Amino acid sequence: MFEKLLHLRLTNFFDKNNIINNNQFGFRKNYSAEDAIIKSISTIQNAIKRKNKCAAVYIDLKKAFETVPHQILLNKLDKCGVRGHANELIKNLVIDRHQLTDYNGIKSDETTSKTGVPQGSVLGPLLFLIFINDIFKINDNKDINIILYADDMIIICEGLTDKDVQNKLNNINVSLTKWLKDNIMNINAGKTEYMIFSISGNTTTDYKIKIDGNIINKTSSNNYLGIDIDNCLKFNKHIDNVIKKITPIIAIMNRIKYVCNNYILKTIYNGLIYPHLLYGIVAWGSAYDTHLNKLKILQKKAIRVLTGSKWNDHTDPLFQSEKILKLNNIYKYKLAIIMHKIKNNNDIYNLDLKHYNDIVTRITRSVDAKVYYENMYTTEFGKKSISSMGVKQYNDIPYNIKNTYSSKIFGRNVKQWLMNDI
Repeated sequence: MFEKLLHLRLTNFFDKNNIINNNQFGFRKNYSAEDAIIKSISTIQNAIKRKNKCAAVYIDLKKAFETVPHQILLNKLDKCGVRGHANELIKNLVIDRHQLTDYNGIKSDETTSKTGVPQGSVLGPLLFLIFINDIFKINDNKDINIILYADDMIIICEGLTDKDVQNKLNNINVSLTKWLKDNIMNINAGKTEYMIFSISGNTTTDYKIKIDGNIINKTSSNNYLGIDIDNCLKFNKHIDNVIKKITPIIAIMNRIKYVCNNYILKTIYNGLIYPHLLYGIVAWGSAYDTHLNKLKILQKKAIRVLTGSKWNDHTDPLFQSEKILKLNNIYKYKLAIIMHKIKNNNDIYNLDLKHYNDIVTRITRSVDAKVYYENMYTTEFGKKSISSMGVKQYNDIPYNIKNTYSSKIFGRNVKQWLMNDI
């Protein structure tokens, strides 16, 4: 209870003074792993749409939470304004913390933590955010973005040429190496990789990237916060992995449908299938139909199973009766939620949106519901980007729905609107 109160006071203080960088998406209210994914993907897409070269370094810090030096953490808290009694209080919580393991009454030897933030505590993640927060100061280049979800770090860089990108990355990596040494942290070289992005994915160029004396290997795909990102942003691998995860669940539902009622089957769908379809769909939901169709067919199979329908029954009435969104409408729903969040707050996703009224001065009745200006992209890549799809989807929503400020009411109304559109 005491730690929760302290966490609340510290969080309010940090938020009020804008201390934690907006590119830190971990363990913060109104921030999530999906937000970090959207920010990183949109940043890469924007670079490619500008016809620039783009690469990203996915950095894995070795035992980041366990190796935080206590005195450095306390010094950083002091610089943030957490001084005097408050600093002493946190010092007593983290320094010389004793721990042991108790299993069925059998206790291990007691050890004293010399480094690290308290694991499994309410306060530990917040203290880590403060510890790592000044890592953003290593970057002063507008062509480079550092994005963090707690200790999961990605550095995205764009430039006119491959050599330009390589030089910029190595320059910031020099600063990163200094930060690592100053803060007694290390990278996991075996899990740290870089990726070069292009529309075709045919990147024959290799960069010479080095961090803290370690040569960084090139990869064509990386699992970032649960999403498999490939170097042409087609998300084929991720969709295939989602298919692998939900196929056995549907098979189990099919076996037990004769002994389970609709409520149980729908609970299984909502708990074990829907989360896989929902997570990160803003990033991968605009993939080509050749890949998405396999997933759509599986979802239809699942809806037939949970409603006890025949294998060839038309599924639109089934989706409506069960109030379940089809895959393409799940994508539209999540896009709408993201765009509404941007409208009512700041654009934390780097979508680079332009308000319609700022571009078009002649307003007519047919366009008075438009909020954002739709760029006319000539490539499929541009048309399928998060910003392009988001603008198109949000502008299509009826004015009375998107004019709702409450996120909860907006989400409910959008879902109902999409259900009626099946």
